[in-house]
Amino acid sequence: MDSVRFTQASASHRFRHGEHAQLDCRDLVDRLKGNLMQSEEDGMVLDVVRWHGALRSINNRHLGVLREYQDLIRNERHNAGYHDTQA
Repeated sequence: MDSVRFTQASASHRFRHGEHAQLDCRDLVDRLKGNLMQSEEDGMVLDVVRWHGALRSINNRHLGVLREYQDLIRNERHNAGYHDTQA
């Protein structure tokens, strides 16, 4: 997830379309953390393109959610004594 870049400098924190319409990005992070949904679900799959040698996600909000969730997992592992860099 670290190597995937955003395609916009900023994006709204609220989804406007699709199955997550009207939800805040934080809502999805909380659902992932609470095991109410999985990061591998169809609605969370990123559309990624290679542009100028870099991977870029067309789904900026979903990428932001997945990165925030990844950071939470890394912090929990670190606090529990695990020191791997993969989430």
